Amino acid sequence: QKQKINKNLSESIEQIRRQEEKLQMLSLVASHSKDAILIADSNFEIVWGNAAFSGIFGLTLDSLKRTNFSNINTWKFNEELKKLVLESISEKNSKIGDFLLPNKESILFWTNVTAIPVIDESENTVKNIVILFRDIDIQKRAELEVESQAEELKQISTMLSEQKKILEQKNENINSSIRAAKLIQNTILPQKSTLSEYFQNSILYLPKEIVSGDFYWYANVTLQAENYFYYAVVDCTGHGVPGAFMSLIGSRLLNEIVYVEKIFNPAEILERLDMYVRRDLNQNETDNRDGMDICLVKIDYPPANNQFKVEFCGAKRNLLVATNEEVQIIKGTRRKIAGPTVRKRLDFENKILHLYKDTVLYLMSDGYIDQNNLKRKRIGTKRVLEIIEKIKTQNPDEQIDYLKNYLENFSQGTEQRDDISVMILKL
Repeated sequence: QKQKINKNLSESIEQIRRQEEKLQMLSLVASHSKDAILIADSNFEIVWGNAAFSGIFGLTLDSLKRTNFSNINTWKFNEELKKLVLESISEKNSKIGDFLLPNKESILFWTNVTAIPVIDESENTVKNIVILFRDIDIQKRAELEVESQAEELKQISTMLSEQKKILEQKNENINSSIRAAKLIQNTILPQKSTLSEYFQNSILYLPKEIVSGDFYWYANVTLQAENYFYYAVVDCTGHGVPGAFMSLIGSRLLNEIVYVEKIFNPAEILERLDMYVRRDLNQNETDNRDGMDICLVKIDYPPANNQFKVEFCGAKRNLLVATNEEVQIIKGTRRKIAGPTVRKRLDFENKILHLYKDTVLYLMSDGYIDQNNLKRKRIGTKRVLEIIEKIKTQNPDEQIDYLKNYLENFSQGTEQRDDISVMILKL
C-alpha cells in the first residue's frame, strides 16, 4: 500500500513538473511578444503576465501575481470579457472576441482577446488559461468607420430609392397629364376621312414628344356654288407642352378668322393670325417671342377648265408641287407669324396656281428636312425633292409609308430633333 501511494505521489509530482515546464516554455515565448499576455490558473488566479501587459495596462507583474482574475479593474470594466474566459474554460475551447478596454491612461482602445485553455490530458481538466490581448484599435476603428459609412450609404440609398419612387410617381402623373393633353390636342386635328372627302390625302405626323408643337388644319367654306377648301401645316415655336399650347391657340384663331370673321383670302388670314397671336401672347408688353411658321393653301372647287385654282401663302414655309414634268418649290414669304418685331416687315403674299388633276401638293414643317443622321448630316431640301420625284406617281398613303421608312433608315436611331409633319394632297 505504501509503495502504491509513493507511486501515485511520484506520478503527480511528475505531472506538476511537466505542467511547470510547459508553463515556463510558454512564459519564455510570451515574454518576447509585443502582445499583452496573461496566464491564470483554473481558479482565475494570475500566475504570470508579460512586460507588454504591464506596458499597455499599467499593471506591474508583482501586482498581478496571486491576484484573483475578477478583482482586476480591467475585468470589472467589461463583463463580456469575463464571460468569454469562462466559456473558454467550461467548453475547453479557444474563444476570441473584440472589446473596448482602458489602457494605463484610461483611454479606451479596441483589443482583440483570445482565451486559450491549457488542458491536462490525463485528467481532461483545464489547468491554466492563457489570455492574449492584441491592439487592433486602428484597424477596428477603421472597420467601424467603414461600417458607419456603409450604414450611412445604406440610409442614403434608401432615401434615394424613396425619392426615386416619388419622382417616378410624379413623372407618371405628369406623363398622364400630358397624355390627357394629347387627347385634347388630337381633337383639334381633322380626321383623315374629313381631309380625304374631296382629295386624296395622307399625313405623316410624328411628335418629338408625347404632344406636338406642329399641327395640321382644315376648313371647308361654301359660298353659293363654290367651295373653298383650306389645308395647312403649322409649326409652332418649340415642341412638347409649350408647342402644344401654341397649337391650340393657332387652331382656335384660324377657325375664328375663317368661320366667324369670314376672311377667305390666305394672305389676309395670315395677317390676321399674326395680329391675334401677338395680342393673345401680349407680345407688345412682354418679352414673349413665340410664333408660328405656316404653309396654307386654298383650293377652289369645282375646277374650271379642268384646272384647280390653288392659292398658296406661306409664313417662312414653302409649298412643293409635283406635276408629271417636275417638282417645283413655291416659295412662301420670309416672315413668320408673330415672334420678334422686325424693322421692315414684309407683307404676306399669295401665289396663285392653276393645276391639273393628279398634281400633288406637299405641305411640310421643317422637321423632316432638318432631321440628321449619325454623321450629323440633314436630309435636306435637295434630297426631299429627289425622293418626291421618285414617288410622286404613287398614292398619298404609299408616299407617306416611303417617307417614313426613308426617315427611319436615314436617322439610324438618331434622336428625333423636332416635330415632323408632312401632308400630301393629290388633286
